[in-house]
Amino acid sequence: LTHTGKRTELARRPEGWVVASEGNFAADTAAVGTLLRSVRAATFQGIASTNPENRSKFEVDTTGVQVELSAGGNPVAAFVVGKGGTDFTTSYLRLEGEDAVRVVRGVNRNMFTRPQGFRDRTILAADPATLRFLQASGAVAWTLSRSDTGWVAGGSAEELAFAAQPVAEQIVRSVAALNADGFQDALPDTLDTGLEAPYATLDVK
Repeated sequence: LTHTGKRTELARRPEGWVVASEGNFAADTAAVGTLLRSVRAATFQGIASTNPENRSKFEVDTTGVQVELSAGGNPVAAFVVGKGGTDFTTSYLRLEGEDAVRVVRGVNRNMFTRPQGFRDRTILAADPATLRFLQASGAVAWTLSRSDTGWVAGGSAEELAFAAQPVAEQIVRSVAALNADGFQDALPDTLDTGLEAPYATLDVK
């Protein structure tokens, strides 16, 4: 996938999908799956133009998203996804090497140009119902333990608002679906991450 000079390469490895262009980090499998299903299910709705001079009008020139698909190292398809069509379900698309601008339903370039990228941001993905114990230590210290009647707070949590059941349950749900906001692959020497002496740690069981 190439857009505005940025290239993203997704590859299937034995362990699953990875973002090969970003150090082979694990990819967001849900996003990749949605992308592939949408491409397979896309339907042709008609021809918008066959005039090469209209490529920029439909943004199927260098301003569009250039997509190359391959299987087993062999090219399968190459096309450019342009701007959205006359409704929210269609987009303009041009096959590589052709002048015809097609109207397709089922894909749009936002699928290919995710602002958050394709790397898996999951820190923790768990069923909240399976969590039994949370413990914070460091500058803050508290525990939440599941009992037969609900969550029981310990430590300084006894004096805090989240000792109440609804707040405790909200904390557990948030921890169970914890995602990163982004990635900092190259850290400057002057950056103090605080990880050597963290402000707090959280143990989840």
